[in-house]
Amino acid sequence: IAGFCLSSAGILVGLLCYTPSIKVPETIMTYRGRFALCVYDTQTKKLIKREIIDLEQEETFMGSFESDQTEQSIVYEYFGKLIANRLLQEYERL
Repeated sequence: IAGFCLSSAGILVGLLCYTPSIKVPETIMTYRGRFALCVYDTQTKKLIKREIIDLEQEETFMGSFESDQTEQSIVYEYFGKLIANRLLQEYERL
């Protein structure tokens, strides 16, 4: 009976230690970039305006970025759209 109680306690402790590892991993991505937005006149072949745009964004994603190719493509697509939208906003402002 004592051996059974000890093994049951060991299984219970093992399950309690295992429970936190069931949590889905989070990946925090911080993107920092600097872009030059240039407006160029093709007829006169002159640079009309040049703006430097700094972009910094931090996002938390569920899942493991290093091990899952699907997660990587989703993150790359997200940040690609983020950059494109920011450049379009700055271009409209010019």
